[in-house]
Amino acid sequence: MSFYNMFESFPVIKTDRLVLREIDLSDANDIFAYFSDDEVTRYLDFSSISEVDMARKFIQRISDGFIMKEIIRWAITLKDQDRVIGIYDPRPRARGTII
Repeated sequence: MSFYNMFESFPVIKTDRLVLREIDLSDANDIFAYFSDDEVTRYLDFSSISEVDMARKFIQRISDGFIMKEIIRWAITLKDQDRVIGIYDPRPRARGTII
């Protein structure tokens, strides 16, 4: 599967414990709970969110980006619960200090 073909339909990834699936607007409360925690966002490139509506806008940007073949992000859920416990963003990150 090439990167471009990945956008034809949203790929679902399953392991013994987890399901990585498309993020949906119905996940807004879970996303809010996750990204409103300062400890979660401490090392991310954005600040904690303060309203559920901010989570909805975040989800909409991700959905629009997938449609435009620009962004892909997975919701991470436990296999036996359809509750978002994290997000997988496959973009490479440059972090740390080079000495």
